[in-house]
Amino acid sequence: MKQDERTQRVRALLLRNWDPLDVSDNPHLSNEYDRYIPGILRLLDSHCSIEQMERHLARMETEEMRLELIPEETARAARAVITGWADESR
Repeated sequence: MKQDERTQRVRALLLRNWDPLDVSDNPHLSNEYDRYIPGILRLLDSHCSIEQMERHLARMETEEMRLELIPEETARAARAVITGWADESR
């Protein structure tokens, strides 16, 4: 799969499952999380655990975005991103 396709897939997974800035309804902001995609792809390529993805998303929320962490939502998003990636990769 080409890198652009991989980026598009992760972007869609993030907007569908992890949208801490609530931008998924605004088409002009669909690339808001693109700077986080390379790190997420590295984790997915390394077959990370859900816990590793959860820690990564939590760090981005708290350190990069300066948001208050909602652990249940971050955990749900991490599971959804990992399972969505695995399902689409079959």
